[in-house]
Amino acid sequence: MITLKLFGMLKTMAKNQAELRVSLNGGRTVSDLVGFLEKDYPEMAELIHKKNVLVSVNHEIAHPDTVINEGDEVALLPPFAGGAPADPEDMLVRVQREDFSIDVELTRVRARYGDIQVGENIVLVIAAAEHRAEAFRACKWSIDELKQITPIWKLETTPQGEVWVEEHP
Repeated sequence: MITLKLFGMLKTMAKNQAELRVSLNGGRTVSDLVGFLEKDYPEMAELIHKKNVLVSVNHEIAHPDTVINEGDEVALLPPFAGGAPADPEDMLVRVQREDFSIDVELTRVRARYGDIQVGENIVLVIAAAEHRAEAFRACKWSIDELKQITPIWKLETTPQGEVWVEEHP
């Protein structure tokens, strides 16, 4: 039995569950996990097949033959931003060789206000570490701490209607 973490639209597909408990019935690979999803969550499996959703095992992008062990952290990662924006200034995620100004990036992020659409950023966390897993842990700690000390209320619009959500771990 493993716990599969869901985010964004994937959480919605699972009736607003942030996690699924999954039995791979003796299977031990990402491919086996996708097989399980094909049966009970075919839309999720299709997104993985189309490479619109990535599978992560222990903070590393996984492949179909990646082995999953009991206790591993397994997550489905939806796209961070949809499509290519018409204006490069609207891009939320970039990979580039050129230097950049943190002040300019912060100004861009701070300029976003009003209704927040699914996929838009509301928090900026910058972490640097010698190894990727350490940077991920620093980001997770930052967000968990933010949720504990900041009252964040949001009005979610779902197919079932609008609901005010206050999530604190």
